[in-house]
Amino acid sequence: MLAYSKIAFIIMGALAIFSCKREETYVYAVNTETVAEAGVKKPNVKTNTEFISITYTDIFGATIATSKLSEMQNGYLAFGDKGILEDLIIRDLLNQNAKQIPATIGSDIKTFVVDAYKKIYNRMPNEYEIFYLEDLLKKNSGISAEMFYYALMTSNEYRQF
Repeated sequence: MLAYSKIAFIIMGALAIFSCKREETYVYAVNTETVAEAGVKKPNVKTNTEFISITYTDIFGATIATSKLSEMQNGYLAFGDKGILEDLIIRDLLNQNAKQIPATIGSDIKTFVVDAYKKIYNRMPNEYEIFYLEDLLKKNSGISAEMFYYALMTSNEYRQF
């Protein structure tokens, strides 16, 4: 009986010695990442001349005449609130008959949105923009192609490049 208790004691001692280990400490490091969508970061604001020229080209698909550009630049010099003046310029150009934007949105709304973004912002819209705008245009049939282009062109992103 004494032999069994010695064996049991040795086994218990061996289990205690070999089963207890110091817990390992793991350190997880997180890399700092800046997440930004490609193409959206546009740090430079268009000059008045660039804004007029690019807006004219986006709407008419042609270069603005020097005399017309000079006339519109005089408006910038004479008017204090540039935001209101830019809104008026876009409205005036969109109301002209020779504009080169789609007359209607059409049945393929996704293609319309993608084409408008490529033309106006020079980038592809992200999936959320496509989803949101496609849903918005499906639910609001009163929004015309001209209104959609007006909304894109009066945004802060359009004023920058």
